Amino acid sequence: MLIHFIMTSKNILTILFSFLLSQALFAQLPNFNPNNDVTLSINDDAGTNGLAVSYNAKKDLYYSVFAGNETYNIEVHNAAGISLKTIQIGGDLRGFWYNESKNQLQGILYGNTGCFSYDLDGDGYPTEIKITDFSYGMEDQNVAVFNNGIVYFANYDGVSSFKQGKKKLIKPKKLELIESGLSDNINFNGFIHTGLKGYEYGFYNYETSELYLVNAKTGKTSATIQIQIDDNFGELNTFRISFCNNRLFLYNVENRTWNGFNIIN
Repeated sequence: MLIHFIMTSKNILTILFSFLLSQALFAQLPNFNPNNDVTLSINDDAGTNGLAVSYNAKKDLYYSVFAGNETYNIEVHNAAGISLKTIQIGGDLRGFWYNESKNQLQGILYGNTGCFSYDLDGDGYPTEIKITDFSYGMEDQNVAVFNNGIVYFANYDGVSSFKQGKKKLIKPKKLELIESGLSDNINFNGFIHTGLKGYEYGFYNYETSELYLVNAKTGKTSATIQIQIDDNFGELNTFRISFCNNRLFLYNVENRTWNGFNIIN
């Protein structure tokens, strides 16, 4: 019985070690040599400030929007980046994401004057906008991003966050890159949340084309990724930056494309 117990314990340890090793091998990490492997072509000719790209894994569809006018369009793209459909936005947006648990496109309006949602039809296309007057009370141009039920905002004070639909501010997180003076060339309304543990927040330096990934718990910069873009890409100092489907998306105002870089392995 004793020998059997020892052998069984060794087997358990072997299985446990194999499991932990497999988890480590398949753990997601930043990709320090990202490629532009997704390009979304914009057919509509209105708007210059690309606001956001979101991704619906259930339908393998991307959605892109502009900030600045309620008459602009949401554009729906397939996985190859081809534009399939455009739908008038119906609001001036400052945050835009896909909420998988609700199967909705959601976000906030300019000036934090309200929140919005779009139900999706059977093909994954958005229907008419629904607007509420709920506000998180942030500044007019603060762009909201979303991850796992939390809404985030970034500015020179750091990162502020709220449980979705709640006004109580979660304690703001101070950031090392602000306190150390590295924030002079950061596009704060191009802030992203990756969902990757230890590398949650993303800030783009529009002078050096570097993406700083920041640990949400400590506020310290945990990785720096160089993004290779063409010289004629256009300004990225305000808006024009987004994240979804493990990709940093940069909007090229010159050729009207969203360019996705696979920054997570």
